[in-house]
Amino acid sequence: MLKLTRKTEYALIAVQYIGNLERLDDGGGTAFTSVKDLAERFRIPVVLLSKVLQALKRKGILVSVKGSAGGYALSRSLEHINFLDFISIFEEQTSLVECLKDEPITCMQYEACSVKSAVAVLNEIMTHQLRQLSLADVFGLDRTPATPVPREPPTVFSLALPRAALSTRGGTPVG
Repeated sequence: MLKLTRKTEYALIAVQYIGNLERLDDGGGTAFTSVKDLAERFRIPVVLLSKVLQALKRKGILVSVKGSAGGYALSRSLEHINFLDFISIFEEQTSLVECLKDEPITCMQYEACSVKSAVAVLNEIMTHQLRQLSLADVFGLDRTPATPVPREPPTVFSLALPRAALSTRGGTPVG
């Protein structure tokens, strides 16, 4: 399964906090917060958090201002930050298994693997769903899902087992 790294977790914590500051600000201005404040508030190592926030700035998620009243702020609203793009900043792999990456395949079972097409379908579904989410969706700021989750699995799943395996049970037809 997709497992988020510590850097991604810290990035999510920081961006959620900064987003909440901006939502609570009555003046409608940009809310800046310092690395030191974030690190102390959430007990995150300052050096690591600094690297995370710099990466978010380079990718256009945050802006920064130097000085005593400076710090980091969101460059755009959480509704306009795609979740999959966000986690891809720190995650080397966002696919379910290594063989689905665009790199040379090192899996010894790849040629004989009987589940790679099913896993590829699951990966496509997961990627599609994650791409539909904004950070506002993830943080529960908008409880309306971006797109409905399909109730029926795609037809591709029914092709995973031979039809004979689905139509009989112990020699007796099913259905």
